Amino acid sequence: MHWRSPLAGLFTTALVVVAGLGPAATAAEASSAARCSRRAVWTHNRILTVDTRSLARCATAVLEESPFESAERRCRDLRTAGAGLDRRDARMRKRLAASCEDNLPLWLPPACTGPGAARGMRITGAGDMALCVAASSHCLAARSIQSIFGDITEPLALQNSGNLAFEFGQLAGNSFSNCLGATLASTTTSTTSTTTTTTMPRTDIVVISEIMADPRALPDTRGEYFELWNGSDHALDLEGWMVSDLGSDSFTIKDPLPFPAGGRVVLARSEDAAGGRVDYVYGGSMTLANSNDEIIVMRDGTVLDMVAYGSLFPRTAGHSMELDDGLLDALENDSASAWCVSALSMADGDYGSPQESATPCP
Repeated sequence: MHWRSPLAGLFTTALVVVAGLGPAATAAEASSAARCSRRAVWTHNRILTVDTRSLARCATAVLEESPFESAERRCRDLRTAGAGLDRRDARMRKRLAASCEDNLPLWLPPACTGPGAARGMRITGAGDMALCVAASSHCLAARSIQSIFGDITEPLALQNSGNLAFEFGQLAGNSFSNCLGATLASTTTSTTSTTTTTTMPRTDIVVISEIMADPRALPDTRGEYFELWNGSDHALDLEGWMVSDLGSDSFTIKDPLPFPAGGRVVLARSEDAAGGRVDYVYGGSMTLANSNDEIIVMRDGTVLDMVAYGSLFPRTAGHSMELDDGLLDALENDSASAWCVSALSMADGDYGSPQESATPCP
């Protein structure tokens, strides 16, 4: 059984539903939208935490071949309509909708982009947003459990078929099996009597791989930077892409910025950051808080990667946070355990590996 902590990745901030920022808002509207954003993130993380723990208990009981009665007790809440899980979900969705009723966040997209039964649903109000956040969070929990334990669907089904049919949060179609079976990339297959051709859409893989939020050799206003890695098998151009947090910080890349396959680009507050290895300067339009903040990379309103770093992430003044080179993945970098502080010296005296592969984390 392959194991890692069930809480790995819980500090990913919701949203899978994030998109481009809208027009400028008044101070009151911005404050209300910020409250809504915070509630959305809190709701996402809370659902993810509780569901992951509950699913992990059930999976552990089944895979350890516990007595059937023991496994039944540990899996019961997943199959009991109106149980604590569903009541909690209903309350949380109601509170989230109430928090967002006056002013939805400026980053709200026109449709739900997260995994789950609500994917593609039009978002026209607070209730739609609450449904999207809940459905996405439940499905991410199911996928997390699958990645922790390996292929768990067969033993769960053998123990009780209700395990796979359970609809998280009483959301129609948001079952364990549907969450695991859903694919975000479509496949087109044409078949003749002699040949079969499958055409897969081109996949753009962009990963946030290094973050310098607290430089020491330079002030924050000049020394902050972050790095992106292109995991695609083709080159990209970042012109027109947007980077933001869940607050009011954002910038759009206004010039051509080539991004070769397997390459890295560094975006920074000034040309002096990252020991002078900077590909794009965004100035004061975005700041990286030393304690807790988010970096969201978007293209045409679609989130390609997002990292929400917090107290569990490794942080030392003058050292960047580097993503372990063996974990260059947009899901892996949600987990604090995938990051470590850099020990590589830069030209300015701080430590980081801009435009270079990072050393493996201990």
